[in-house]
Order: sequence, then C-alpha cells, then structure tokens
Amino acid sequence: MHRPTSLALAALLAAGVLATPAAAQDQAQIETFETPILGQQGDEIGLLVLRGGPNGVVGRFTIDQGQLETGWHAAHFHRVGDCSDAPDFQASQGHITSEGAMHGHLHAEGPEAGDLSNFYVGENGAAVTEFATTLVTFDGDPALFDEDGSALVIHVNRDDHVTQPIGGAGDRLACAVIQRQQ
Repeated sequence: MHRPTSLALAALLAAGVLATPAAAQDQAQIETFETPILGQQGDEIGLLVLRGGPNGVVGRFTIDQGQLETGWHAAHFHRVGDCSDAPDFQASQGHITSEGAMHGHLHAEGPEAGDLSNFYVGENGAAVTEFATTLVTFDGDPALFDEDGSALVIHVNRDDHVTQPIGGAGDRLACAVIQRQQ
C-alpha cells in the first residue's frame, strides 16, 4: 500500500529536481536594468526597471508622489536614449517602430514596436505600473540597447491607440534613458 505512494512521491521529487536546472537556466537569460525617470525640471521623479529576456521585455515604473497630474497618461519607447533637453525631451526623437508599422495597438497596420499601455496616476500624483511587450527586446530587432540606446517617454494625455502619429498622447512630461554604461 505504501509502495505506490512512495513511487509517486519519488517521481514528483525527481521531476522537481530535474526542473530546477532548467528554471535556473531560464533565469540566467534574464537581464535587469534600472534607470531614473526625469521630470520637466530635469530632476528624478521616479524609477524605471526593465527585465529583458529572449522574447521581450517586462517593465515596471514608479512615479513619486506629487509628480504628475491625476489621470491617464501614455508611455512609449522612443528611438534615442537622450533625455538631456528637459522640459521637452525632443532629443529622444520618435517612437521605436518596425518597418511599415503604424502607431497604435488598435490600428489595422499597427502597432509600432515602442507602443505601450496607458497607466493611471492617482489623486496623490504618484503611479506604479507594470507592462510587458514582445515588440522589442534588449538586443534583438528592434532593440532597446542599440548603439544610441532608447528612452521611455511619458506623455500628458492617454494614448487612443489609433490616431497618428502618437495616439493623441500630447506633450512629453518625463523621460528615462535606456542605455548601457559604456
């Protein structure tokens, strides 16, 4: 009577032991990157944390209390890792895009590689959000870490995910440089 239970337990333990090296190998392929988010005065207003693997990127960012207006805002990955021109952040240029793609998750010819979900800023002016995308990777095509890096840009309005060229997202409020140290 105890033998089938022991065999089942042994099989489960063996499966767990065999799965551990595979899980460790998968974790070894994940790189983590952190960078400050700069506000329109060029000061740090939050933190961006990105985790990249072979099939995409998972990101999380926080915005400190009192830093943004309450409501919905857009965030996009932009082509150049340059946030030096606060308050406008135009040095980050346009969105990371794919050949022939139009802006927006809801556009028939979209989305661009830099298109992300909207996020909500609470009554206290703070936000925490997490997102995932398979449209870019750290080093693939298109890559966040190409020769001039990229940037996360936060906009004043939400993105409608259709309107060209930026979904009606409006002015740029904050920027985070995504570039490996040289």
